[in-house]
Amino acid sequence: MRAKTTLLFAVLSLFSSSLLAIDTLDQKLLDFAKSSPPTEEMTLSSLAQLLRTEASTEIKAAELTFYWITEHIAYDFDSEQISGNNDDLERVLRTRRGNVQTFSQLYREVCIRMGLECHLIRGYVNFIAGKELPDYFYDGEVKDIPDKPNHSWNLVKIEGVYYGVDVSLGSGAIGGTEEEAVFVKKYDPGQILVSDGIFFKMHLPADPRWQFREHPIAIKTFFTRVPFEQMLAAHESAKQFDYQAAIAAYEKASAAEQRLMTLKSTLTFNPSNFNLRQYADALYNMGYTQSLGDYNTDRLLSARRYYQQAIDAYKRVDSSPAVDQLMAQAEQGITYIAYRLDSKK
Repeated sequence: MRAKTTLLFAVLSLFSSSLLAIDTLDQKLLDFAKSSPPTEEMTLSSLAQLLRTEASTEIKAAELTFYWITEHIAYDFDSEQISGNNDDLERVLRTRRGNVQTFSQLYREVCIRMGLECHLIRGYVNFIAGKELPDYFYDGEVKDIPDKPNHSWNLVKIEGVYYGVDVSLGSGAIGGTEEEAVFVKKYDPGQILVSDGIFFKMHLPADPRWQFREHPIAIKTFFTRVPFEQMLAAHESAKQFDYQAAIAAYEKASAAEQRLMTLKSTLTFNPSNFNLRQYADALYNMGYTQSLGDYNTDRLLSARRYYQQAIDAYKRVDSSPAVDQLMAQAEQGITYIAYRLDSKK
């Protein structure tokens, strides 16, 4: 994992900044970020209040949040995995250490507490897609396709415009050797508050709605050695995708529903065993959550549907003792719901 990540960061230095990102770093905001380290009493809410008070606009608040994280949260080489779960962000503030996933989670949570609409996007990065190379490089061969998202970044919506923010790639690169890696701080404006350009060529969301394309690029196409324009052309005849309606539905959903929508889209986009297990677990959790609380017929019927969908999904996952146990628990959940419906308690 570290060798792949080292290569991924190293290639970053070959790219020039996007013209549709921030033109230059805001030195005043950067100096404020440097002079405002975490304290023992600091929480996500107090951090958000501190940063929002200093920033005169929403776009400046989003920029300042990027600087603060990159200045005070060190890259943790022992924790690079994109797990799909949420990290303990209060612990991150205390330890001042995080990984690619932690950075994007922390960025989202601080932005939300500042009143900004911000989403965490899990997906895939292909530096080749964002770079013009000699013709002989494009041999049409398919690179190894990851079985799960291997990177995460953010989209923050300001005045109706979505801006891409990649905290990890925007703050520097991993150098040194595989045995003794070091993180080299080097800001790349092409990864900070980007509305167009290379950023959206090299980042492929696992949920296609966040590609902002009527004809989304498929994952196999994204990892094929062809020019980016050829990637787009390969899907021009495909059925048109209403990504605007998909995003609108997502934004109206609850946090739990958003997670389920994302995992379902991720599975459809890349039907691997890992993504199937993630989706099955989310269905199970929805069933369990809906089955709790005071008696409510509609909620219990919803819980039963989620449990059954979880069982159907688990049957397609590679068998293991853990999967078998979850299936059994989902069946017990259905039995419990039937009892509550019959007794109306």
